[in-house]
Amino acid sequence: MVREDLVGALQSALSRGYPLKLAMQSLLNAGYSKIEIEEAARNLNNMQPANQVSSPINQTISVVKPGDKKTIQRISDYGEKPKVQASNIIIYILGGILVLLLVGLVLVFLFKEQVVDFIKGLFGQ
Repeated sequence: MVREDLVGALQSALSRGYPLKLAMQSLLNAGYSKIEIEEAARNLNNMQPANQVSSPINQTISVVKPGDKKTIQRISDYGEKPKVQASNIIIYILGGILVLLLVGLVLVFLFKEQVVDFIKGLFGQ
């Protein structure tokens, strides 16, 4: 059963000029079920008149062969996980450096007497 509140939310977003993909992602982020959102988007797609311009969506429908148990209709790739990019790798490297610095800081506080003695030994005091 299609949730009319989700269909209404998608219609509202489209009427304000937002793309369907962004509206669907917003509903997903709000905690609604991905399956319910996709069902509402399919329903919204079927309700729109042919002459009405809608947001472009990435719609793929699988071919159903006799004996198949379920039909898969994918409205959008809004819920797909993004691929790792170079910027993400830089974030991971900087995060690792931050962790190492924090560990070093904790070790300095734990062994502060030994560190002070070591530094004094370096300068001959």
